[in-house]
Amino acid sequence: MEPPRSEYFDRIDGVVSVGLLETRHVAVLGVGSVGSQVAKELANSGVGSFLFADGKQLEVANLPRHALDTEYLHRNKADGMAAYLKREVPGVRAEALPRHIDDEGVSDLELDKLLLRADLIVAATDNLEVQWRIGRRALAVDRPAIFPGFGENRASEVFVQFGLPHPCFRCYTGFRSPDGALRGFAALNSELLLVIECAVHVGLGLLDGESRLALLLTSDNSGPVRHLFSRLSSEAAISFAPAVRQRDCPSCSVRRSPLLPEVETPTPEQPTILTPRDLRPSRTVLSRAPDVLAAIPRAFIYGIVPWWFGCVAIYIITWTISVMADFSIGGGSTGGTVLIGSYVVLAIVTMAIGVTVLAASDER
Repeated sequence: MEPPRSEYFDRIDGVVSVGLLETRHVAVLGVGSVGSQVAKELANSGVGSFLFADGKQLEVANLPRHALDTEYLHRNKADGMAAYLKREVPGVRAEALPRHIDDEGVSDLELDKLLLRADLIVAATDNLEVQWRIGRRALAVDRPAIFPGFGENRASEVFVQFGLPHPCFRCYTGFRSPDGALRGFAALNSELLLVIECAVHVGLGLLDGESRLALLLTSDNSGPVRHLFSRLSSEAAISFAPAVRQRDCPSCSVRRSPLLPEVETPTPEQPTILTPRDLRPSRTVLSRAPDVLAAIPRAFIYGIVPWWFGCVAIYIITWTISVMADFSIGGGSTGGTVLIGSYVVLAIVTMAIGVTVLAASDER
C-alpha cells in the first residue's frame, strides 16, 4: 500500500514547499549516472512530475553509479526511470521518451513541445553538441536549465542557464571541442555525489524561489547572479562565479519558439508637442478675476488713444444732433447730459476692450 504523500514528506516540508514542488514539472534529458540520481533526489524532495528522455539501455557497467538496479537491466533508461519513480515515490507522475535528443531523433518543434511544459530542464547528456542544442531550445521556449557535468581529474561543475539576457551554456563552453566526452570517466559514485548534490540544490532553488536554497543563486540578496558552481578537482573546494555573455554566441541569437504566443510590439506613439500655453494650468473666469482687476490700469492706458478719438467723434455726432434737434451742446441740459453720458459709455467700452486684449495676450 502506498504511504500518504504528506506522511512521506513530513520531514522535508519546511525546507522546501512540498505543496509547491508537487505542481512542478522537470524534464531530465539524459538519464545516466548523474541524471538518474538528480531526478531521484528531486522526486524525494517533493517534485511531482517528470519527463525522462534517453535512447540508451541500462547496462551492467551502469549499475554501480545509477539510480536503477538490476530489475531494470537492459531496459531503456528513460522508461525504467519513469517506472521506478512512480513505484517508489508517492504521487509522482512520470513519462518517458526512449529516444536520443539529437537532430535526427527529435526535431526542434518536438523538443520545444517537451520543454515548454517544464518548469526546469536538467541537461545531463554526455554529448556537448546535444547540450548546446538543449540550451538553445531552452532559450527559445524561455525555460531555465541546469547542466551538471563530471570530467577528468574528478572536476565537476553545474552551470545554470537562467535565460536571456543572462549568458547561456554555449557562452560558457563555446571554447570546448564538441568531440570531447563530458562523462564516461572512471570514477566512484561517491565522487559524483558533490555534483549531484549541487545540481539538486540549485534545481530546487529555481523551482522554489522562497526556499533558502534559492539564496545559492546569488552571492547575497542584491549581489550578482551565480551561473557556475565548479570544483576543479576532488580535493578542491567548490567555487561560485557569474559567467560572461559572448557577443557572437549562436545560441543567444536563437529565434523565439513558434509555440510561444506572439508578443505584440507596441506601436510607438507620436510625441505630443506642448506649447507654453499647454503647460499652464486651466483657469476659470472666477480664478482669473484678480488678473483682470490688475490689468485695468494698463487697459486704461491702452484705451486712452481710442478714447480721445472717440470723444472727438461723439462731440461731432452730438453737435450735429443738437443742431438738427435745436438744443444747445454746452448750455442746454439735454445736450450736456447726452454728451457726458456718451463720454462715460465710451470710457467704459474702451477699458473693457483693453482688458479683453490684455487677457487674450496673456493666454498666448
